[in-house]
Amino acid sequence: MKFGDLFSAKITTTCADSCVSFAAEELKRLIADTTGANPAIVSESGICGGYAFRLGVGDDGLPDGCPQDAFSVRFEKDNAFFTGACPRATLYAVYDFAERFLGVRFLSPDYTYTPEISEFCESPVSYTSVPDFPLRQFLAKSVENEKFSARLRLYSENYRIKAEYGGGLHWNGRYGCSHSLLNMVPKSVYYAEDVREKNAHIYQLNDKGEPVDICMSDGITDDGEIDGSMETSAFKIVLSALKELISTTDDEYFPIGQMDHTDECTCEKCVRRAKKYTRAGLNVIFGNLLLRELRKWMKETGIKKNIYLVFFAYNYSTLAPVKRENGKVTPLVKADPNLCVRICPIRANCYFPINSGMHVQPFERIIREWKTVCDRVMVWTYHCQYHAFLWYFPTMQKWDEELRFYKSLGVEYMFMQSDHLESADWKANMELYVASKKLWNLNADVFKIRDEYLDLTFGSCARYVKRVLAIFDENYALIAARSEKVRKRIYREVNGEDFKYGDETATSELSEKLDKEAAAEWTRNVYFGVYGPEIGWYENQPSELLEKQAELLELAKDEAHGLPDSARIVAELEKVELTVRFMTLFNYKLYYGEDGYEKYKAEFVAMFKKTGLVKIGESFVLDDVKDNLKLNYWL
Repeated sequence: MKFGDLFSAKITTTCADSCVSFAAEELKRLIADTTGANPAIVSESGICGGYAFRLGVGDDGLPDGCPQDAFSVRFEKDNAFFTGACPRATLYAVYDFAERFLGVRFLSPDYTYTPEISEFCESPVSYTSVPDFPLRQFLAKSVENEKFSARLRLYSENYRIKAEYGGGLHWNGRYGCSHSLLNMVPKSVYYAEDVREKNAHIYQLNDKGEPVDICMSDGITDDGEIDGSMETSAFKIVLSALKELISTTDDEYFPIGQMDHTDECTCEKCVRRAKKYTRAGLNVIFGNLLLRELRKWMKETGIKKNIYLVFFAYNYSTLAPVKRENGKVTPLVKADPNLCVRICPIRANCYFPINSGMHVQPFERIIREWKTVCDRVMVWTYHCQYHAFLWYFPTMQKWDEELRFYKSLGVEYMFMQSDHLESADWKANMELYVASKKLWNLNADVFKIRDEYLDLTFGSCARYVKRVLAIFDENYALIAARSEKVRKRIYREVNGEDFKYGDETATSELSEKLDKEAAAEWTRNVYFGVYGPEIGWYENQPSELLEKQAELLELAKDEAHGLPDSARIVAELEKVELTVRFMTLFNYKLYYGEDGYEKYKAEFVAMFKKTGLVKIGESFVLDDVKDNLKLNYWL
């Protein structure tokens, strides 16, 4: 078979599925864009011979037990077979084929790089592709675009994807995709003024007497059974809500996540039970009991489906419910096989891999301990400075080691959160492209993929942007090296010269010791926390480096004006420039004093508006800069 002859061949689908039909249309479009050929899409019965692309669903060429998104691309005689384990995987096969053999690159929702193809491989090699993480997402604003999300082979619970584009997770979000429990037990109903005193036991109340979460001991006895003496309880209300969702949707994953706050319930019952099971253990018991009761009800009502409940290990519930004896880990409670834990190490040092010793909690140990409690582990990591999206916040340098660690533990769902609010965030979009490749294939070279993205996005001006990033990365490497030295010294000061943490040390005790270290060193060290102020200190960001970066970007814009695609490239360069300008503005008075400050601020404001950005950070808007009230508000 001559590979080039295929591009004028017919395209046929072997199953009646909207996603497979869309895959055929996408293949036709991509072939036309790159080769100029115009293959016809026909029914299977219409094929009488000759070259053909055949798109279908099945297990041909796929290993046993592979994830549903796996696919194979086979070249046999005069045909190319795209076979997915599910319809979405068949669509993925088309996109992967376009990247491998047509040179197409899906860089943003608005920009697909499509080269002109003049030569084709004469003997294409068949292959199978299996994702390293069965469920995967890099959460940036751009993945709201359904087609683009499918092209990157990403999906999550946050955005629904139409069946035509392969669909996504069957994850119920009616009460919130993550923090859901308080929404299942609405305070407008159960904490209305006329029932407030009667139902106060249902909730975890803050110092003002306001519900911030449900009490996950309410309605459950000390031995983990339903408290039949209670007519109304938090447990019964959540159980009822889940029954309604299961009976009215085709979803499989149902979140039972605690709300987004840092304080655990302090009611007498939770405190007493937590002494035996730990605070996280109460979450496990709550989920186990829900699953037991739901299975009983499903059997009685004839509902036949597989369901999963998902809870958090987050903030006050981070530590796994285990005990350590003689270096061995024993779960205090074991999770139901269909109870998933979603571990969110929000206090992690985002510069260093999670399995390093540079964190204020022993996260490697914590995650390993959770694996002894739960068969199904999900992880949620963080990849930007949420106080200021515009700040250059590096995490890519740790992806190789960290993602391999998660893969080795059998993490089912790898969820990487970045700036999910601003579609014009250049760093989030760059890392989205890289992460989409890395989450599928851990052998992918992170920085090689980043260079590819930069070359295709900025053309000949990419060399300037690469140097800007190199300056950032080199400086952060110096900051990190200083941080490691300080860490070793503070370790000795806090714990003594000869102290060593051992396997017999309880994780709770180890966490307390690490907190003391962090408290002792926080004014001298940089933790790269998602809300940490240290990376903003002017001594960590030398003005001469920012000045050099600004010069490089001016050179890049001068060169871009002479390029065929100048308007797009200049617009992209200005997004990068905005980061350099913001980081300069942040410490401008410390660098240069008052002279020129107002002019520089006005230029920043004008450029910010031009890029189409809305927010500088989660709660940081342009007026905070204009009014000069909150520019340094996170410090």
